[in-house]
Amino acid sequence: MRTYRGTALIATTSVSGSATSLTTPALLDLGVAYKFTVQARNALGLSSVSSFSNTVTRMILPSAATNVAAVIKSTNKAKITWTIGSNGGSALLRQVVNVYANGEFLDSFEVGAASKSLVLEGLQLGVTYTFSVWAQNSVGWSLESAISNPIARIR
Repeated sequence: MRTYRGTALIATTSVSGSATSLTTPALLDLGVAYKFTVQARNALGLSSVSSFSNTVTRMILPSAATNVAAVIKSTNKAKITWTIGSNGGSALLRQVVNVYANGEFLDSFEVGAASKSLVLEGLQLGVTYTFSVWAQNSVGWSLESAISNPIARIR
């Protein structure tokens, strides 16, 4: 079997004559398109090389956002910021910010795939808020990020 990254040959692997499938011996890079060809060998020599296989791209779930932080921006507004995690080899489709009030889930807000912040209005007096972030790609959802620092409206 020959492995190609784009049109560049990157590996050749030999298998037994009865093999009908093969798991690549090395991990494929995330987000990179690969194609494969095969060629048979017997006592008479080599067959012609097969046509290229379909293109395959290794993708996994996105990783969780990191550095989730919250600050009070005015009497009833908070700004939540984060660092976007790895996309897992597949472009992010969206992110969701979860809001927790006094440790209990309150609401969630969808933000764009490239967003790194959200301004939230309507903070209530006497409530401690924390936040987390989720990301989605074509494979599925990331794990929930670590919970942010707590914030509370003071007046």
